[in-house]
Amino acid sequence: MIGLVVGTLLGILLALIAGRLRGRGSEIFMSLLGIPVFTYAFSVPFAETWPRNTYICAGTCLTPTQWAGVWVFLSFLVAVVYSYFRARESLSIDEYVQVSYLALGIFAGAVVLSSTLLPALIVPGILAYALLVWPREESSIKFLKVERTDFLEGAEVYTDENSMMAFKNGRTLFIGGAVLKEFPRSRELAECTLKAPNPSPGMKLAILIVGFLPATLLFLVPRGVLAIAAYGIVVLMTFLLLGKVAVSRTNKRLPEECREVLKEYSDFIRKKKGKLDIVID
Repeated sequence: MIGLVVGTLLGILLALIAGRLRGRGSEIFMSLLGIPVFTYAFSVPFAETWPRNTYICAGTCLTPTQWAGVWVFLSFLVAVVYSYFRARESLSIDEYVQVSYLALGIFAGAVVLSSTLLPALIVPGILAYALLVWPREESSIKFLKVERTDFLEGAEVYTDENSMMAFKNGRTLFIGGAVLKEFPRSRELAECTLKAPNPSPGMKLAILIVGFLPATLLFLVPRGVLAIAAYGIVVLMTFLLLGKVAVSRTNKRLPEECREVLKEYSDFIRKKKGKLDIVID
């Protein structure tokens, strides 16, 4: 329990500092990652100081290491709750896209990290992961600081001040303010993004599986510092993998003229910020 309390406090402190320096998106990212990592970092060494075959009973009897797994799992849930309330109506479009992709790797990694300490947590962990990251229509607007615009007649379009990314959620389009101001073919980009097919239930399940697979590497890593380092690598791997899959799948299912627009948009993003285009549908 001490590890959970200390990990939560340090994680939130680090998140608040990151938010003050880099914006709300950084705060959300650091809270999701930092709270489980600090809890793990304090709980595991403490658990390993106990003699073997020691059991601590509090409702159920578990070894100190198994209790550490419980604390890491609970810290993951605490991080989700904290981030949910801090993110409401506060993220730019760019921040939302980046945090959404990073969250899959963070959630999956936290589930596996806790399961390496208490294997029984893998089942509730996977259920929690699926529940939290299953794509839902009309869910994005709750977390975005955007305004509705009449940029595209007959469509529900929202924008912000300076973002450079675009995505659709259900039948709603979100397009960054910098795209509208600086990208010459922004109207065509908006129309093409709206043409992107909504994912089927099978595709949503595939995204969840792809997002979870890199985290399974944590089962092969020894406990301790190496596991924490591997956790960070898993988050980055998942982010890059899902971005590639999303862009590739969208491009293949769009008309040829839209692929040309998306190629120009990708070049525009690289030129401005050195980032790949990401279209979430």
